[in-house]
Amino acid sequence: MKSEAILTSSIFQPEYVIYAFASAEGKKGSAPWHRIGTLPDETQAKERARSIFGSGECSRIEVRRRLLDPKTGMMSDDPVAVLRQQPVFPLEQILVPAALAMLCAGIALYFTMFVN
Repeated sequence: MKSEAILTSSIFQPEYVIYAFASAEGKKGSAPWHRIGTLPDETQAKERARSIFGSGECSRIEVRRRLLDPKTGMMSDDPVAVLRQQPVFPLEQILVPAALAMLCAGIALYFTMFVN
């Protein structure tokens, strides 16, 4: 009887699941999400997610709280933390078009001032 009460109360405790998104986002034809692990503590789950994200193996990591609703019997799965890499633009992608625009503006200014 006492073991049943402990078992029943542990069912309603939240667990924290770590999911990793390993492939490039928007890529079709693959199973992008991988379940890394389940931990009982939110802080431990966030620390583990940060360490995995810091290794650079994944482009996105989510920590989700899973909890069984005792009234409906349904499992809720709510995101707690999301870590994602932002796309980095090389400096050349920004400077080359800006330099070309300035060159065109300079040529246009030259022709309007000195050619007429």
